[in-house]
Amino acid sequence: MKSQMDLESYFYSIALWEKQDVIIITDRGMMDNFAYCTPQVRQNVLDETGWTIQGITNKRYDAVFH
Repeated sequence: MKSQMDLESYFYSIALWEKQDVIIITDRGMMDNFAYCTPQVRQNVLDETGWTIQGITNKRYDAVFH
């Protein structure tokens, strides 16, 4: 998840260089990773990184399409 977060942040930083609007599309969002974890592993990830579910779901992405 840290690698995914870093990669998404990298693409975002590249998009900031553009003078026009940019859409960044990813195949999976951060929350998708938690579907493959136990609740304890999920909590460990959140504790180690300082991330919150609220921050990942409501602040990281402008839109989510299913």
